Amino acid sequence: MRLSRPGWRIFLLVAASVFAVGTTGGWFLFKRFEGELMDERLNAARWQAEATSRLLADELRAGATPAQVVARLQLTMQGMTESPRYISLIDAQGRLLTHPNAALVGTSTATQEVRLDGTGQLSQFGRVAAAGQTCCGQYAIPGPDGQHTAQVYFEPVPGTTWLVAVHEDMAATAQHFRAFAWRMGALAAPLILGMAAVGAGVARSLTRRYERRIEAANAALEQRVQERTAELSRAFAELQEALRRLMHSDKMHLLGELMAGIAHEINNPLTVITGYADLLASGDCGAAAVDPGTQLQTSTERVRRIVGNLLAFARNAPPTRRLTALGPLLEGAHELIGADLRRAQITFTLDCPPEVAPLCIDPQQFGQVFLNLLNNSRQALETHPGERAIRVTVREQGGVVRIDFADTGPGLSLAVRTRLFEPFHSTKATGNGLGLSLCRRLVQAHGAQIEALSVASGAVFRLHLPRAKLAETCTPPPAAAAPAALSPASAGSV
Repeated sequence: MRLSRPGWRIFLLVAASVFAVGTTGGWFLFKRFEGELMDERLNAARWQAEATSRLLADELRAGATPAQVVARLQLTMQGMTESPRYISLIDAQGRLLTHPNAALVGTSTATQEVRLDGTGQLSQFGRVAAAGQTCCGQYAIPGPDGQHTAQVYFEPVPGTTWLVAVHEDMAATAQHFRAFAWRMGALAAPLILGMAAVGAGVARSLTRRYERRIEAANAALEQRVQERTAELSRAFAELQEALRRLMHSDKMHLLGELMAGIAHEINNPLTVITGYADLLASGDCGAAAVDPGTQLQTSTERVRRIVGNLLAFARNAPPTRRLTALGPLLEGAHELIGADLRRAQITFTLDCPPEVAPLCIDPQQFGQVFLNLLNNSRQALETHPGERAIRVTVREQGGVVRIDFADTGPGLSLAVRTRLFEPFHSTKATGNGLGLSLCRRLVQAHGAQIEALSVASGAVFRLHLPRAKLAETCTPPPAAAAPAALSPASAGSV
């Protein structure tokens, strides 16, 4: 079939129109996907900056030195100079701490200009580093065809003056996408001339397939980064826990040897004292010596229990629980240091309602806890110029008994509270750092909790005693149960 001249003109016009529409539509589609690709790349760079910042902070908290953290990051990034994306670490003066090009480590980027996103303000790397805030922007980098734009994300590392900088070479990414677009256009052009609908459908299918590949690649990259981050976090956590257990084991081993030696040295002369105390209490030395002998017997027995408590701290002896009323136990602890409180002009108040039923606890161990807490409050108030008062409050709600030891002393700072229950850590020049550590161990051995509260003035130590959990392993009370005797000398100081 021969086409007339007008037919050719119509055919050519239609073909040109189809080609123009297909080419224009293809161009717009490619621009759209190019924009989505850029957004995905920028989001991945932002996420990578945040993840790297958290990872570095976790390493520092886990005990790694700044030099070790910097060395690990430099080793990880080494040689990635050809990648369109790389990570560098910058200090507050704009100096490079790490860079894929090792020759640039130590150089300054303080004067490198960057145009910040959002505000469009022109700044410098040095000012951004000094501010230490999260931001992003564009800056110019040299290339074979002249300068082009790169995107940079700044993320501060918590607890340091460092900034993690993730650099994204936008020109390299755009060039890669444009090369792909040209290849696709050359392949689709003959089809567009003959079959506009099929050509458009094929172009759309191919671009969708490429988009899916980009999404799959980004998802795989994100998954690998997350898995690697999780592995590193678990490794650091395991290492930190192993180190903590090793240090605790060494301390407890040394403490056990020390306590065993102390017990041996004390028990020898204590045997002699106990013998004379029994002699005086028997009345063989006269009626006037019976009462002092009895008191001496009680005191020597308390000394034996003190030694037993020190050994229990080192050996972590399990509690022997039985139903015990809190009121008499608290009163007994107060009576032991009542004379000291009166000499220091300290007012003591106990608010323990009679409806609070007995708890299944080890009276000896909890009596020691109460005495330690009271003694700590007394020591804090002895030199306090203001009001001197200690108030102990017992309340029960929802099956949990709460005991508050509150004083009007100088209080506890945040730095002190964070290490308050650590063994061998004391805020007093004469303290041994075992009092509160022993309290926490004894309380936790019962399945209960102890904490130091943040209050406006003074200090408050709170015990949480869950009645149901305490009753799980309760020993039946003896025929004549009485609160165990304590010694004020056995109370540790913070």
